[in-house]
Amino acid sequence: MSIQVNRLSKTFAPQQGVVLEQISFTVPSGETLAVIGPSGCGKTTLLYILAGLQEASSGTITINEQAQGWADGRSAMILQNFGLFPWKTVRANIALGLKLRRTPERVCRQVTATLLAELGLDGLAERYPIQLSGGQQQRVAIARALATRPDILLMDEPFSSLDAMTRERLQNLLLSLWQQRKLTYVLVTHSVEEAVFLGRTILILSDRPTRVKALIRNDEFGLPALRTKNCYFDRIRQVRRAMEV
Repeated sequence: MSIQVNRLSKTFAPQQGVVLEQISFTVPSGETLAVIGPSGCGKTTLLYILAGLQEASSGTITINEQAQGWADGRSAMILQNFGLFPWKTVRANIALGLKLRRTPERVCRQVTATLLAELGLDGLAERYPIQLSGGQQQRVAIARALATRPDILLMDEPFSSLDAMTRERLQNLLLSLWQQRKLTYVLVTHSVEEAVFLGRTILILSDRPTRVKALIRNDEFGLPALRTKNCYFDRIRQVRRAMEV
């Protein structure tokens, strides 16, 4: 699914005023966008508008050249705090979206078993979130998002609360899942390194009122062992320069 955002603005009146102002960008079908900008600039607000959880004040969003509409559940969202239900097991958390769609139990168990294996969660199906590490909890959140087979994945700083090693492992996992499934995703992050590793295009936002500061094409995205290559560090420097302007 492609995403096209045209002159999107959002105002929270009267205290906060204009948050997003004339934001425009395109994410081609099967491609990835990393969004980075100062704290409080409206990155999460932009993501919530894309998800249909908030309304824009003006501007348009089109999905595959049609007006935005999420009734058929084509998108899934992964939150910063994982968003797992503590009273549900790993298996039940993963199957939640399927259950809400009244998916037959046999299909729920089949899909859940496949995702448990794919994300390295075998043996943890009957545990509760409190019994898992942070990295395991985030993998459960990813599995739950993928269970409904979305065409678009929206992520709000999904790895920010994890230690550096776990964060890199999950970044690698996300890249691997994208390579297998070729779904369109939008990732909000505070990390320049993460933006360069996971975004084919990097959208840099200004401080409020938030506008597009730069839109950088990241042709090195997806290269094997990217973190060891000079082009990776060159791109990081380019993004940092653009943020400082």
